[in-house]
Amino acid sequence: RLALSNEEASMLGRISSNQGRVHRIRTSSPLDYPLHSYKFFRDCGEEGIDLCLFALADFLAIGGTKIKQNEWLGEIETCRMLMEAWWEHRNEKIFPPRLVRGEEIIQAIGIPAGPKVGEILESISEAQALGAISNKAEALNLAKKLIEGTKESNHE
Repeated sequence: RLALSNEEASMLGRISSNQGRVHRIRTSSPLDYPLHSYKFFRDCGEEGIDLCLFALADFLAIGGTKIKQNEWLGEIETCRMLMEAWWEHRNEKIFPPRLVRGEEIIQAIGIPAGPKVGEILESISEAQALGAISNKAEALNLAKKLIEGTKESNHE
């Protein structure tokens, strides 16, 4: 019923479908935060910042006067970590530069074009965001390992 533009409707859709995600990140292991940050902003885009602020307001609204200090501080720390990734480390942790193109993976590994290539590219981006790889050779090596792992699981 609202007269929203396509962009506004898309933004509200991302916010709505990711509501509660900050709370779930807070309750996960801190060792997983880099991957959570990458995936959070991959899925939410810049609306992730809005979601952080909504998460804090939601936490206060639901908890009222019965908020436990350690949970509130955890919520603030999670939002701080996400916002820091967005504002200070966006090019490394959120949008790492592409090390290889799909065509290079197809040629180097000899697999056909298709969804698997996209999955491999996403795995490479995740590994970059985690700091596990940083150059083209490492990216192609990871791609080969992923294909070998797929072949092994198909034979079982």
